[in-house]
Amino acid sequence: MKSLTLVVSEVFHFENGKIKEAWTIYDGLKLALELCLVEIVQPQDSNK
Repeated sequence: MKSLTLVVSEVFHFENGKIKEAWTIYDGLKLALELCLVEIVQPQDSNK
């Protein structure tokens, strides 16, 4: 089994001692590449 490390950040906005908003930020591209859900392609020449 292969190991994979994902970096995740969570940001919380507090108001009056309670969480008013929360954001979870992560980059899922590495995981998608490992699971073969996406592939890297080179951009086509757009100078036509």
